[in-house]
Amino acid sequence: MPNDPITNLTPRQVELLAMYASGSTLEEIATAKFLSYSSVKQSLASARERVGAKSLTHLCVLSVDAGVIVKSGAGYKPIQEERIVAE
Repeated sequence: MPNDPITNLTPRQVELLAMYASGSTLEEIATAKFLSYSSVKQSLASARERVGAKSLTHLCVLSVDAGVIVKSGAGYKPIQEERIVAE
């Protein structure tokens, strides 16, 4: 059984995952966040391992189901953004 994504992902991993779930490629994420491709790839691989997901797609589904990332217009965003705005 997968672990709870809410307690296992870092804010950076959630941010990158939301971009990936919205359709950005790893290269596009790296460029947008001024990171190397390998840093993005490693961060998302680490997130997948922490949660116990079988793939990045599986990680996206688990994260949406857990409310870690939420639908926002044509893409997804980290739930932390909503909490920050609401506070």
